[in-house]
Amino acid sequence: MEIPDTRDPVQNLAVANAMACFVPQGACVKVLSWNGSSKLLNPGKYVRSMALVHGKLFCGCNDSSIQEIDLASGTLGVIQSGNKRILGKAGGQVLLAGASNRVS
Repeated sequence: MEIPDTRDPVQNLAVANAMACFVPQGACVKVLSWNGSSKLLNPGKYVRSMALVHGKLFCGCNDSSIQEIDLASGTLGVIQSGNKRILGKAGGQVLLAGASNRVS
């Protein structure tokens, strides 16, 4: 196994078959491919947490938004804008912080 060299401090790390994704200091997510190439995704967003699930990277950002990045295509989607927080999901309903109603 070869480990790519990076001088960026790593805040959060997720590893897939062909790449490693991490949050450096500052805004963005950096993706390092095992072949040596790298790219920056989600510039302008300060990522607090992330999870890699089935080739998609889900990022929880400082503005309370949740971003979905498809690593194969590089496309970005917004699951939740930054104005409300998801507390949980039960019985097909989403519970939002700051809201008195449940949204289906």
